[in-house]
Parts: sequence; C-alpha cells; structure tokens
Amino acid sequence: MKTATRKKTTAKAGDAALRAVQLPPLGAEWPGEGGIFVGIRKLDGKDVAVIVPTESASDIAAAAWKDAITKAAAFKTKQHQDFVAADRVDLYLAYTHAPQLFKKDWYWSSTPYAGTDDYAWFQSFNHGTQNVFHKSYRYRARAVRRLIIQ
Repeated sequence: MKTATRKKTTAKAGDAALRAVQLPPLGAEWPGEGGIFVGIRKLDGKDVAVIVPTESASDIAAAAWKDAITKAAAFKTKQHQDFVAADRVDLYLAYTHAPQLFKKDWYWSSTPYAGTDDYAWFQSFNHGTQNVFHKSYRYRARAVRRLIIQ
C-alpha cells in the first residue's frame, strides 16, 4: 500500500487538518471510505483519490443527461453523504481499474461538451471509448467520492 497524506475532507470542502493515510491497491476496496479505489487525478490543482461505491443504488438507470446526473449526485449512504456524479476523468479511471463494477453499457459523465450546450461526454464500458452525444439520449450514470490527498 502507498502512503499519502489526505485531508480529512472531500474535494469540495474547505481546508482541514492533514493526516497520513494508506492508499489501497488500484481496484481494491478502501475500507471506511465507501467503495473501490480507482485512481488519483488532479482537480482544481489538488491530488484527488476517486472511489466508486459498490452499492447497486449508485448505478443510475438509463435516463436523459440532466436526470441521470442529478440522480447520481444525490446518491448517499449511511456512512457518506458526499458523493458526486462522475465526470469523464472519474469514468476513465473506473473503466481502467474497476470495469467489473459497471454494466457493459454507456454511462453519462457530468462533463458537458464544450462545443455546444446540447451535448455531453459519455464513457462506454463495452469498448472503453469516450465520445459525446445529445443530452436527450438515455444512458446510465454513476456516483463517485473524491477525497483530497496531498
């Protein structure tokens, strides 16, 4: 296990005290953190660990983009209330390190397409590709947790 320092907070929250934390292997459960560790990414200049919950309710049924993303962002568990809808980087990490947690289907990301407001990015868990489609299409969505690490 790799040792890192993690703020005892989510990526959205303010400053908090730092503490040492053991990162689990990629694709392994992170005890006490709500799911499977799928990687580290940069977000707002900070290193952030991405965790995919294993609860089936975190896998949102196919819906148009706005509805699917809203439902994914609203996911909560008894232990954690700080989930967000996965964006395209989160989904890429999940496909790379824990594809078994997803149905072989297309998943909306929370990332809108910069070229037009009517499109957003999706991740295929069949082939691993990312692309954009019109937001009226019905795809799945997924909640993730993001934890700041230093």
